[in-house]
Amino acid sequence: MNMEKMDRILDIGTALTAEKDIHVLLAKIVDSAMEITDCDAGTLYLKKGDSLLFTIMANRTLKTYQGKDGEPIDIPPVPLDHEHISSLSLLEDRVILIDDAYDETLDAVYSGTRAYDANLGYHTTSVLVVPMKSPDGEKIGVLQLINALNEKG
Repeated sequence: MNMEKMDRILDIGTALTAEKDIHVLLAKIVDSAMEITDCDAGTLYLKKGDSLLFTIMANRTLKTYQGKDGEPIDIPPVPLDHEHISSLSLLEDRVILIDDAYDETLDAVYSGTRAYDANLGYHTTSVLVVPMKSPDGEKIGVLQLINALNEKG
């Protein structure tokens, strides 16, 4: 990682710790993660009961950005089960990296991505899913970054 990128990460960390508005904070997390990873889209889900709610959804290709003002996103929640990669990441507390979401050799658990693509008119290729936990270890959500634009990251 070059020094310019490292300085940018430190600047982002400082800005995040200073933010008091939860909706602005969550939007900054998605924006910053998309910038650092140079990806096309990002989704932040928050755990509520036995599901993950779409809280922030940003997509450069589709020119959409929802949730940054706290407005609800009109996409059904993702059940907390082993059938969806975002849920799997949180349930198993692990980072998941997929190079090709349409690779036929992947388990059926990854087929949920294809269903969301069909619904949104999008094509997901690469996916990075990161579970989010509170400082005391409580599982609170998932950050998903979609379609790397630069393979060198």
